[in-house]
Amino acid sequence: MSRDNGKPPSGMAVILDREDVNAEMTDPAQCRDCEKSTSTDADLSTLSTSFAQMRSPSRVCSRAALQKPPCHDSSHGGRSNTSEVANNPSTSTDYVPRTSDKEGVAYKACTGLLQERVLNELSLLTKPWKGSIVLSCVPMTLLEGVEKAKEEPVEIDICDYLNGQKTQYSRLNFSPREYPPPEDLKLAFKTSKKNPTTWDDLRTYVVKQSYKNLSPVICSSGSSNGGKKFVCHTLNDANKKNKRGTREDEDFRETHLVNDGERGERENGRSLPRRTSGQDISDGKCGLLFTVKCDEIGYHITLFKCAGNCTHSHHVKPNYSDLTLPLRLLEKNEFKELKNVHDTQAGEGLCKAYLYAKTGQLVRRGKIAYLFGSQATGDADFASDIDKLLAFFDEEDDIVHAVFWDVASQGNDGCRLVSRCKRSEDKDPIVTDLTADPSMKKVVEMVHEDRKERKIGSNQNLFLSVMWAEKENLRYFKMYPETVFVDVTSHSNNKKYHLLTFSCKSGANKQVLFLKAWIPNQRRFSFRWVFKYGIESLGLHHYFKYTELFMKDGDPQQHNEIKIFMGDYLTNAFDGACGWHLVRQGCLRDCPGKNAAGEENADKWDQFLTHVKNWLYSWMRPGYCETEDEYKISKELLFRYISSQSALQAAGGQQQLLDKVKQWVQNKVIVSENHFLFYLRKHKRAFHTYCSNGHEGTNFGMKNHTIPMKATGTMTKNAKALTMQASLKAAEMNADAYRNVTKPNKKWSKLPTAPHVTPFAEGLVHAIMDRQDLYSVRRVGEREFEVKCSICVEPFIADHSVSEDKCPIPRFYRIRRVVVDDDGVCRCSCCYFEQVGIPCPHMAKVFDTVQSQWDGFLHTDVSVRWWSRYNYSAYQFPGHGNLTQLFHDLRHNDVKGPKLHLDLLTDDCMPIEDPSTEMSAVRRLKNYDVNDISKELGGTVDGCIVTTSAAQSEMERNMLESNGGAPDAAIFSESLEDFQFRADGSLPPGVSLRSALIPQFNEVCRFCEQFPQL
Repeated sequence: MSRDNGKPPSGMAVILDREDVNAEMTDPAQCRDCEKSTSTDADLSTLSTSFAQMRSPSRVCSRAALQKPPCHDSSHGGRSNTSEVANNPSTSTDYVPRTSDKEGVAYKACTGLLQERVLNELSLLTKPWKGSIVLSCVPMTLLEGVEKAKEEPVEIDICDYLNGQKTQYSRLNFSPREYPPPEDLKLAFKTSKKNPTTWDDLRTYVVKQSYKNLSPVICSSGSSNGGKKFVCHTLNDANKKNKRGTREDEDFRETHLVNDGERGERENGRSLPRRTSGQDISDGKCGLLFTVKCDEIGYHITLFKCAGNCTHSHHVKPNYSDLTLPLRLLEKNEFKELKNVHDTQAGEGLCKAYLYAKTGQLVRRGKIAYLFGSQATGDADFASDIDKLLAFFDEEDDIVHAVFWDVASQGNDGCRLVSRCKRSEDKDPIVTDLTADPSMKKVVEMVHEDRKERKIGSNQNLFLSVMWAEKENLRYFKMYPETVFVDVTSHSNNKKYHLLTFSCKSGANKQVLFLKAWIPNQRRFSFRWVFKYGIESLGLHHYFKYTELFMKDGDPQQHNEIKIFMGDYLTNAFDGACGWHLVRQGCLRDCPGKNAAGEENADKWDQFLTHVKNWLYSWMRPGYCETEDEYKISKELLFRYISSQSALQAAGGQQQLLDKVKQWVQNKVIVSENHFLFYLRKHKRAFHTYCSNGHEGTNFGMKNHTIPMKATGTMTKNAKALTMQASLKAAEMNADAYRNVTKPNKKWSKLPTAPHVTPFAEGLVHAIMDRQDLYSVRRVGEREFEVKCSICVEPFIADHSVSEDKCPIPRFYRIRRVVVDDDGVCRCSCCYFEQVGIPCPHMAKVFDTVQSQWDGFLHTDVSVRWWSRYNYSAYQFPGHGNLTQLFHDLRHNDVKGPKLHLDLLTDDCMPIEDPSTEMSAVRRLKNYDVNDISKELGGTVDGCIVTTSAAQSEMERNMLESNGGAPDAAIFSESLEDFQFRADGSLPPGVSLRSALIPQFNEVCRFCEQFPQL
């Protein structure tokens, strides 16, 4: 027989091909015997029978047998003749038999021999072995008494004394000072959970030391002659029998090779128990045993008449990390530390990791859950999750909350909608009946349907919603109410409730969640109570009136209720829509994918979609479209770009792809233009915000925090986790605010504002000052200046994601005008101060030009929201003296701009020149040639040639080909005015009547809800 290319045949164990294994474990002569035994077909049956009659693998063989394993042979009565095999020179150490025909039996025989040797070797691991338990004891003879017991104990291994190994000693006495015996010896072994006795402490000490020394013991029962026996924890009579009855096979989960965790459940969705439990069913038990007794001298381990046994048997010796640490062995300080970790709501997993890092031993999560669960803490009433949640809110003094119920009333009045609120200043909760409110009529109907569907009786209360806030986070909202973000996230608890969250931005540019609410679904009635009663009941509506931007996503149900809320309270706020949801998510949902135009055009098509998305984003960002005419020009040019030949080439000649993009822009983006256009909100303190990504990040952070909110967690547990997250966030921000106040010096800035504003604000001021040299200034009036930028794009609004070389996105040339009023307050046409609260580079250039020695803006020229002192001291309850009221008054009477300390009427710092000629928006285009605008839109942009298509109407042709005559601004205004409906009343191609009427429809619905009597 020969080998094929030195490779073992299919199905053969690879271990047989290793020379070291063959040399050490397998005698090649025996393998030759196996080969010889297969010489005839008649021998095959004999060999198989002989192999089947091999001795049991569980039998322990001798060392000699293990060194030379037997090989069965039919011609030698089941044993091979090693002398004959040794004389056979045809066998080598790297020989591997093949498994074909007759040879297969020989291969199976050799495999069986290896299996037998492995099993025999494993059986040696369970041979008796001596234990070791080191305890602090005093060895005493039979004649020694109390005086000997009072000696200082020494650490000894008690297993060296058990079973008569040192017959001169009769007992191992524990220190009577540390473990004093009771006066009544009948109470020597009494236990108590609430007030641990001396025996409890001694028993814990003995068991804990046994675990440390890898000989775990357990106090099993009393001895026949008094005392308590300690036996091996691994193998004893107590854990050999299963007290419960054997479960049927169908009561367990079916095991699957793939997705085992998600399969094998009952039809009603409840998970079946896994087949993972086990028990010891062997005949033997471990022999380790010793007895602790107590007399007048003290507690001791008896050695009388060779008592005890130091030998473990019938089980494998464990490693330290293999042992599961019983939680009862924890010291008081360790238990307290573990409870503190568990109280952070980080979960049992973190507690398990903490104990493993501290002790090196594993503790099951189930044990930790039971240790701090309701059964272990004595909570016998087992209240519902909602009851525990509301009890938690009532007990916390730093939480204000409001609850919405459908309460079962007395008599025949039926159920009633009730709002219950608890604020910090109220001693008792405030209860309001909302059943008779006309605006809640729809809510009443929905609740009745819900009761009927869920089969909830009229004698039961139905929980609807709850909203809560931590006082410290509410403080940040009161300080920074200018921008508010709202969103709903699902998978926030095991009750399928959705989490509605509100956040704001602090003076350190941190996103702060200040209000949270659990609502049953995202239907309109769920939002109605939150926005109409919940916020007002908590007293927050007084601060919402200072909000200037209310940012949300595209949920229509949420949007309609917010519109009503804004009409009542947010009278000064801009109703914003998240540009990220509109553009990026909308493009993924409604536009053809990257490979829709074919593999050869995938990159061009992807580049085309990127240009379209950046074009849409340009309407939301500063520096692009700052007037209505600029927006209309950009919008018309975008549709020209989508209809261009280069776009058709990027689409691989598939016009339907471009039609889908155009329909998406018209029907899904432009219909919401009143909610995202920058020029509509450039006078608002919105901080250039056009999307809610920061708030989306907080939703992500809640679920991926060190103390996470889990979809499988109860509402009570997740509420505690969210509260702990908020507390940690507030503590971190307060610490930063305190550091900024106590260490105001900023080594990286020498500006006058540096010691007084937050690091983030100082960074903005520093960037503004660095850019002033890029501008030139002219005085065009007694109190008016013109500021021009010397580069293509103003740096403080530059968008580096867009190429400036003939970019298809239109850019406009502008002259900024800085005006100084009678009080010396400066205002700039860029509206940067109105948006951010920090002077713009145009103002900085004017200040630097008219004042010979000007070092920079003062902190009084910056909005108070950026002051370090305001960030630390404002709205502190109890307040810092009068600071709370003073900061409140200053915030609502904030500076309107930096003050120029110079009388321009008497100081001839600059000559007055003629102002520049006003230019229409089309004449101010930077990257489009007006004379060629009808021929092409741009040039080469990243390899994509951008050209226009022919004009679709006479009006558009006249607009695009105009080089003189009527003013260009008037032409564009006439052409692009009211884009949704053209001059003749028709709709643009691809725009449905339903999409065009959405804004009007929403307005009519809001009006009808406000005046239901109509």
